[in-house]
Amino acid sequence: MIRAYSPSRTVGGGTVIEPVAVKRRRADAGLGQLEVHETGSLEARLLEKLGAATKMLSTDLLAEDVGEPVLSVGEALARLAVRGTVVEPVKAKWVSDDRWAATRELVLETVRAYAEEHPSRCGVLKGSLKSGLKSSIDAALFDAAFGALEREGLLALRAERVRPGGLEWEPPAEVMASLRRLEQMLEAEGYLVPDNLACSKALGATYAEVVALGHFLGRLVRVDAELTYTQAQMDRLKSQMAEWFATHAALTVADLRGFTGASRKYAVPLLEHSDRVGWTVRVGDERKWGG
Repeated sequence: MIRAYSPSRTVGGGTVIEPVAVKRRRADAGLGQLEVHETGSLEARLLEKLGAATKMLSTDLLAEDVGEPVLSVGEALARLAVRGTVVEPVKAKWVSDDRWAATRELVLETVRAYAEEHPSRCGVLKGSLKSGLKSSIDAALFDAAFGALEREGLLALRAERVRPGGLEWEPPAEVMASLRRLEQMLEAEGYLVPDNLACSKALGATYAEVVALGHFLGRLVRVDAELTYTQAQMDRLKSQMAEWFATHAALTVADLRGFTGASRKYAVPLLEHSDRVGWTVRVGDERKWGG
């Protein structure tokens, strides 16, 4: 009620039909929804709320929005779920069936498109997939849809890479051949590897795919922005370091150059990489064995 106090009288009144409302203009199409809020059944009002939502809504929030007890709203949502018009991807969180289906399809289609565009990669990184869809899919809704698709076997996750489920992945033969060629280039001069730019020029347009495959298969190691080594080279380096520390307490750049034949240009990045992976621990200008 709206009352005036001088003199005391009732000026007007009404019924609150939308407790948690957004500001609307008279010309807004959304004004028509207010009729549902005023005269529609509880199920109809919940469907209208969920149909307009772009993310999952909790039972408590929906109860607040429609101004009804949580228990009544929960029972109404359960009835709608039986009819298939709403979905409960996460306990006590709801989404319309249309939004749920569209979300699942968008995730699946994005994964399929990536697999077709990059056949030499096992799939798209899950983090990149989620980030790329953040403008279209709420983060929590993405997680729920992704989990459901994985459980149903429609998506497969391997080493944080996602691909369509049920499709065996085999790297293309030509990319594998290029990977072997790159490994030969890197190992030709011991630790004096050609830099990434030189390798890119040698392999041409396939370089990015080859390197991505090599990292995924664990056959290439990125030492820094300019240098890449094979895993076999890094295994040899760790073995040589272990032999050195079996009889020495410390390792310097000059020491590493001595037993690897690498110039300072290569020795410094190799030692810095060794520090990062824990083989060595830097103490001043020397390294101690990290194991």
